[in-house]
Amino acid sequence: MTRRSSAHERRVRYLRAAVLTALAACSTPAPALEVKAIDARVTDHRYHVQFEAVLAAPVEHVTRVLTDYAGYASLDPRIRESRVIGTTDTGQAVLRTRIRACAGLFCRTVLRTEQVAHADGRLVPRSCRARAT
Repeated sequence: MTRRSSAHERRVRYLRAAVLTALAACSTPAPALEVKAIDARVTDHRYHVQFEAVLAAPVEHVTRVLTDYAGYASLDPRIRESRVIGTTDTGQAVLRTRIRACAGLFCRTVLRTEQVAHADGRLVPRSCRARAT
């Protein structure tokens, strides 16, 4: 006898599959990308995605690209707008992005606000809020 998956489990499996598919599509033109870890889950009605990768490129070049927040739209056509809207008391950038997110045939515009910290060659969103419009 097999157990039916709950809606929550189906969403987590779908989210993982979507992230892995996106990574596969993105990593093809950049063979210098090595994915170290990926985790996608839903907790308390919130999606959590953690992605860690190593690029075969100088840290300062990667940092320059990843901290050019206004230039994010040139990195991925799904990013429609990106801008810094402020800074925290600790100097972290507060970034607002507008993304076109699709799952199969269903697409939504997602507005995301996040605090971004960078240190030790890492760029880490410390707090993120998103809402679909």
